[in-house]
Amino acid sequence: MKTNENTPIRCNRCSAKFWAEKKMERDCFCGQKAARVQDFSTCPECGQTDCHWVYASDVMPVFPGGREKRRMAEMKWLRAN
Repeated sequence: MKTNENTPIRCNRCSAKFWAEKKMERDCFCGQKAARVQDFSTCPECGQTDCHWVYASDVMPVFPGGREKRRMAEMKWLRAN
């Protein structure tokens, strides 16, 4: 699965959110709340060069409905992505 240049990723060291510099490979979420990016990038805040993280909450669409309906839709999205 690929991220794009508009994908927010988070630093392993300082948790700063920044945008991917290039198209990057990542593992699928597979029901998890975050997936590790498989390409190295450098955090603009602290300078850490590492394989950082993409958080599902940063890329998941907003689902309509009540709390339980949204939770079920989010879990379905996590499994599919």
